[in-house]
Amino acid sequence: MGVERLRKHVGIETVIITGENSGSVKARAEKLKMTEYYLGVKDKLKVLEEIKRKNNITEENIAYIGDDVNDIAMMKLVGLTATRQMEQSLLKILLISFAAVIAVTVHSENLQN
Repeated sequence: MGVERLRKHVGIETVIITGENSGSVKARAEKLKMTEYYLGVKDKLKVLEEIKRKNNITEENIAYIGDDVNDIAMMKLVGLTATRQMEQSLLKILLISFAAVIAVTVHSENLQN
């Protein structure tokens, strides 16, 4: 549900990068209508570079949720990190933060009119 809310309400896309080659991960990504997911990845840093290039974003604008030691290198590069145990809290924080930004913007525009 958090993935859908991020896309629908604030235009943030979620990407899966996993070393697993799992049909259930693919099915979940498709169910969530994710346009980018990478399965069976051996070099996550290379995929990160591709994602940055394709989406014209920098590391500072990427949040990464890792669940294993091999995620540490990626987590050192991006702007916001979390572990799987923190995932739901992170999504709530992002949604609340963006809702606050939208509210301030709308309020500011109303004051100017």
